[in-house]
Amino acid sequence: MLNSSYLKYFHDAVQAGSIVKAAKQNFVTPSAVSQGIRQLELNFDIDLLRHRKNNFHLTEAGQVLFDRTKDVLRAFDQLHTEVNFTKEEYRGQINFGTQQSIAQTCLPNALALMQKKYPKIVPRFKLGTTNIVRQWLEEGTITFALTLDHGVKSGFVKEIIREGYFVFIGKNNPDPSKVGLIVTGETPETLELKRLYEDKFNVEMPLKIVVDSWGVTKNLAESGLGVGFIPDYFYPDGVPKRFQIKSFLPKIPYKICVVYHKNRPLCKNSRAFLECMQDGCATKN
Repeated sequence: MLNSSYLKYFHDAVQAGSIVKAAKQNFVTPSAVSQGIRQLELNFDIDLLRHRKNNFHLTEAGQVLFDRTKDVLRAFDQLHTEVNFTKEEYRGQINFGTQQSIAQTCLPNALALMQKKYPKIVPRFKLGTTNIVRQWLEEGTITFALTLDHGVKSGFVKEIIREGYFVFIGKNNPDPSKVGLIVTGETPETLELKRLYEDKFNVEMPLKIVVDSWGVTKNLAESGLGVGFIPDYFYPDGVPKRFQIKSFLPKIPYKICVVYHKNRPLCKNSRAFLECMQDGCATKN
């Protein structure tokens, strides 16, 4: 009989290109991953990997198994979800991905609430950019994504957790046209900011620093290095007066959403977490 853990070890090792990385993802030793893959080879009576110095590659049989493993693991996840719905007690892991800025600002309150209400639920989450988190969701390595709403692909469902606006911040009320703007890269909100600025002032938007981190943007702007453009959830009690800048453009909204596959409904543990997330990430505008 096939062992789902061994299948996951095999899948993760191939996807990461590393036995060691697969071991870290599964909180086991590299030896355990290697032994699990070897057991699969014994079950199928065929080699799945060809080992070389410091790496490996798939055999033809290994490629066939890898291509089907995603579907098998998703089926196991779905089965686990359906069984969990029958449990009276909230316990076990939840597995999701989110952005670092959300983890730093919105998650702490939600996790504190969950520990009080559902102490036997163990959150396990990965951090990445919006695009990377969405990729994890499509690959099936996470159950749901907690991220900004940049649209969803067909086959996925989104639910809104929080709504708010992007704000401008700077030290001692600087003039954006003189000190320049600190923004993220080619994200939808930055492109919309660029359009609004250039439509209003008929000049190119003055960039000072481009960095793919709102947390870093916040720190740089508060240090006086330019005018930052970040989501208001960094300031749950409002932007401090010393960093406030009078709005000079129409507000650009954002939505924090949970996204999941429509054919894999969230288990009650995940629903319990999202309930805490909504309470802990309540809008204070």
